[in-house]
Amino acid sequence: FLDVVAVTTASPVIGDLEGNVTLICNVTSLYSLVASVIWEFDGTRIDPQSDDRYRGGSVTTPSLFISNLKTTDQGNYSCSASDMFGTGKAYIYLMITDVVAVTTVSPVIGDLGGNVTLICNVTSLYSLVASVIWEFDGTKIDPRSDDRYRGGSITTPSLFISNLKTSDQGNYSCSASNMFGSRQAYIYLIITVGSSEDPCDSCGIFYDCVSSSDVCSISTWKVALFPLLFACVLLLCAMLLCMIQKYKTKRSYEVNEKDSNYSQQWELGVQNMSFKM
Repeated sequence: FLDVVAVTTASPVIGDLEGNVTLICNVTSLYSLVASVIWEFDGTRIDPQSDDRYRGGSVTTPSLFISNLKTTDQGNYSCSASDMFGTGKAYIYLMITDVVAVTTVSPVIGDLGGNVTLICNVTSLYSLVASVIWEFDGTKIDPRSDDRYRGGSITTPSLFISNLKTSDQGNYSCSASNMFGSRQAYIYLIITVGSSEDPCDSCGIFYDCVSSSDVCSISTWKVALFPLLFACVLLLCAMLLCMIQKYKTKRSYEVNEKDSNYSQQWELGVQNMSFKM
């Protein structure tokens, strides 16, 4: 009997746009050596040696690896192998899907009480993005129910967080989906407090601050003490003005008395001179 080479494949095969895929081709020849393996795409022969996106497709490695998939890679592929008795061929259909791509930047550092934007870049070239979902430590974030959050939507995927708290530190995830599937990326947010700054400094003199909760609350005793302090300041000012006025009066009296004595002495001297004459 003739030992014609046997060729088997798996079809269809789905590959992600800009991703990689391996088209499996199993070649079996029990009693004769395989002489050649040839791959074709839509009837045109593929030469892995002339295009570095392809690897394999040879007698030693029959399966074909394709990198950086493009939309033009979608179509019908065939794997044919031959030995001394004949040729066997099998077909594969490759489908390219545009699964949404999600990228982020991590970690992100935010200042306590400040604002931060968690970047989420969503790319879907040939199909519409169906959803964008943010989660914090596994719990979904709904920007519509908390005014500290903005964005996190299909039109604005990145998430803006205002008035940062220590409890905001942790793991965030941004996931997006389209008709072909979904992707997810992660961000770790770190909340920092300036070493030279006290988070309570922003509370003001009439507020008490609890550092552990970063909350400023109005102080009733400070507010009640303010009028008393103000009255004391006014009293001190009045006493100071009174003392200044007394000093001026005394000084004026001493000057007038000195001038009066001087006038009396001058008049007495004039009288003495007149008597001698």
